[in-house]
Amino acid sequence: MKFRDYLQTHFTRNGINFFALEVLLRPTRAHQSSFWSPKEPPRQKSLLPLAKALCRQSLIYAILLLIFMTSCVSSTHQSKEKTVLLAILARNKAHTLPRYLRCIENLDYDKGAIAIYINTNNNKDETEEILKLWIERNRHLYKEVIYENHNIAELTETNPHEWDSKRFSVLGKIRNKSMQKAIEHECDYYFVVDCDNFIAPMTLKTLVEKDKPIIAPILRSIPEKSDSYSNYFCDYTEDGYYKTHHDYPYILYRLYIGCFKVPVVHCTYLIKSEYLDQLNYQDGTYDFEFVIFSRGAREKNIDQYICNEREFGVQVHFLENLTLEEEARVLQPFLSIP
Repeated sequence: MKFRDYLQTHFTRNGINFFALEVLLRPTRAHQSSFWSPKEPPRQKSLLPLAKALCRQSLIYAILLLIFMTSCVSSTHQSKEKTVLLAILARNKAHTLPRYLRCIENLDYDKGAIAIYINTNNNKDETEEILKLWIERNRHLYKEVIYENHNIAELTETNPHEWDSKRFSVLGKIRNKSMQKAIEHECDYYFVVDCDNFIAPMTLKTLVEKDKPIIAPILRSIPEKSDSYSNYFCDYTEDGYYKTHHDYPYILYRLYIGCFKVPVVHCTYLIKSEYLDQLNYQDGTYDFEFVIFSRGAREKNIDQYICNEREFGVQVHFLENLTLEEEARVLQPFLSIP
């Protein structure tokens, strides 16, 4: 393949109009008329027009070569990033989505290595509209964006944090489907961030660098400053639920700093893809889907870690069972911060 043809193929693949650039390489009529003809000896014509034309062409080729080399370096960089399937599971989250999606956009990670799977269902607010607009504006930045919107007839209206066995079952199925997407798209990692979790830009890169089977970034709870609820357990009851442990507050308030093996993580965490086919959010019980997930991981000897080496962000947690409207009103002061 000629060098010109190679450049044309490369630039076209990367969205650059090669033919428009090539026009710049063609000598103008003024330049052409200034060149000597075969019948005219060089001494009868000035070499200045020819020199100008050659310099002009050399400069344009140098610019093209610089663009080409920069693009190659960028492509090489992207190929070295671990690919990630980021799962966004949203229902009635119009009040948190704008800030949440900004957090996703701000992740310090190559967007070309991130595939996004969005699943939303049974909304009674503007969740769908916000997601569609965001996809329209950002789809081109990511490796891929998959969007699924559906309604589940048997779901009844409940408050955002009012859970029953049916909601657990539905959520478990959706989470399983999102993990399967990571397998189908051959991603190196599966990363789930609940839509009321707001993470710092370095979160994903830091977790990938830790190279753990399952790892979560520690998240503090809002809006109550005194709320000690977080996204991990240090111990669990016979049924798999939270049990008080001496180390819990020391990890939460960063008196101990590091990555700690724990029996349960939830809400936001990263999983290496090689373990995905061994994990499940459903086991026939009516337990919380994350309790089922962590129990299965323990049974399979797949270690779970909580990392508190940085302040990774916050998660929404209410001590009372608020309605959707009440929740939005209480969170408004925080969500309105620029």
